[in-house]
Amino acid sequence: MSRRNTLILLAVLILLGGYTYFYQTKKNGPQPTATAAPNTSVWAITADQISGLQISEPGTGQVVAVNKTGPSQWQVTQPTSQPADPSQLDTLPSNLATLTFMSNITTSTDLAPFGLVTPTYTLQMTLSTGGSIKAYIGDKIPTGNGYYLLRDGDKSPLAVSDASLTPLIGLLASPPYVPTPTPLAVTVPLSPTVTSP
Repeated sequence: MSRRNTLILLAVLILLGGYTYFYQTKKNGPQPTATAAPNTSVWAITADQISGLQISEPGTGQVVAVNKTGPSQWQVTQPTSQPADPSQLDTLPSNLATLTFMSNITTSTDLAPFGLVTPTYTLQMTLSTGGSIKAYIGDKIPTGNGYYLLRDGDKSPLAVSDASLTPLIGLLASPPYVPTPTPLAVTVPLSPTVTSP
């Protein structure tokens, strides 16, 4: 075998060895680690901790408040005290407890552009563990699919989806009273009048 062929084979072997070494190093090297998703929860509560809800509209003075009286049982306490329709309140605590925000606005200290100097709505949740949570709901966000929300004591508004808030706000127009059954209309057929000849 000529010296030239030997050098070519040697170069090919060195290249193959180098490729194999770098491929194995890359394959067995440090693997990327999963990073935890940022916490976007608005508050750290569970649905079963919510024992009371109140939504108010300061501009109109409307207030609707409900208190939990037992498992899946609620009582409307404002505007008038009446039993609540549990079907209207079944998912509301869960929606509020799992409410997340799309963005945290930390670039502005002026609350006026977000409708939070004079909020459109005020939300208050009473907790079974004691205490309460209060938040202010301002204008709709520019995309129209959420609201600006400010937790009591915070300085930075949050942009939250309206999917969880719309059913709550809807209680102002239609408090969740137990529906009054509609009486059935009963028609009595009239018997024909028989006259004697």
